[in-house]
Amino acid sequence: MANTDRVKQVKDAIIEHLRTIGARDWEDVKKDFPDISAASFWRYVKQAKEHLNKKSAPASPDLFNSEKASAASLEPWEKPELNSTFRMLKHAERFYELHTDVLALRQQALIGEGPIRDTRLFARTIRLRQQLLCDEMNVVDRVHNTDVKTKFLDEIVEEVSKASPEVAKTIMVSLHNLNEKNQRDAVIE
Repeated sequence: MANTDRVKQVKDAIIEHLRTIGARDWEDVKKDFPDISAASFWRYVKQAKEHLNKKSAPASPDLFNSEKASAASLEPWEKPELNSTFRMLKHAERFYELHTDVLALRQQALIGEGPIRDTRLFARTIRLRQQLLCDEMNVVDRVHNTDVKTKFLDEIVEEVSKASPEVAKTIMVSLHNLNEKNQRDAVIE
């Protein structure tokens, strides 16, 4: 049986994975915790999904705690949320790691800095690097689009709040509720 610290580590990793990647591609997380049984791992995943799907998630990072945190007392615009830009930046970190792995694979295809040892492996690394670059450009494009949309919405809310703070507050609550619904839908997919 794993100790309490190790269980906390796996639970934190599951939460981070759900927030950044979603409910797929669990191999990276599972390989980091070979001492955690498959049954326990999937039980922790199920618990995390249930907590993330609840209408108001606890403010504490420990989503496995059944106690209600004081997040309900916060206004929707005061709650710390992981937005899509942050998730995309986490993907960018993974692209860097994958690119490093592909470069190591490329080195295996070469004899030192000289001729090619394995032409099929070398050609495969070219395709992998090309795919990583395309994927990374898609993430950069999404980050840029999110930034533009966020600035536009901030300007709208600022202008509305000058005219009517109550209407601005209503808009922020509505946007927050829509964002929560979209995040729940993204986790379920």
